[in-house]
Amino acid sequence: MNDENQVPRKHKRYDETFKRNAVELWLSGSKSVQQIAAELGVIGRINRVTTLARAAGAPVVFIQHDGDAGEPAVLPGTAGWRLDSRLVVDACNIILRKTTCDAFYHTPLEQELRTRGITTVVVTGYATEFCVDSTIRAAVSRDFRVIVAADAHTTGDQPELTAAQIIAHHNWVWANLITTAGLEVVATADIAFERQPV
Repeated sequence: MNDENQVPRKHKRYDETFKRNAVELWLSGSKSVQQIAAELGVIGRINRVTTLARAAGAPVVFIQHDGDAGEPAVLPGTAGWRLDSRLVVDACNIILRKTTCDAFYHTPLEQELRTRGITTVVVTGYATEFCVDSTIRAAVSRDFRVIVAADAHTTGDQPELTAAQIIAHHNWVWANLITTAGLEVVATADIAFERQPV
């Protein structure tokens, strides 16, 4: 694992199996972002998590961002809006659309999770400091337990910080958030799902 994807120092290795009702989220981004994610191995790690979730019978949710005229790279129907073709998406997966960084805001995400009895979400995706961060904080404020895949979210360099700095900073911040249901920041290799009852 690269230094920028290391689990923060406060975190102790997470060895117990995740609760049976975990869900995984992917937040889509533009084509250039998808290329960055592929280079970092993020898409492969996301596929590992979603494959484990499906094998355990846990629901997998993909979130697409619907851009507007101010965000032409992610306008619905454009190449940048589509989920990256290298992501493993199954017909049983839930695909939702959002218009802000927060995947819960004016979307059926919370209802989809509550209807299925989901209390824990595993979060991956793009962009670390925008959609991923906003969605994690929204999930925490709704009393979901959150597991962040420390090495399965990404972003691009920004004017003040590199992508590596942004990722490391957010992993540290999330690991130190005070929550009611819990928030863990773990390496993808440490993620496991308990088989869902049929």
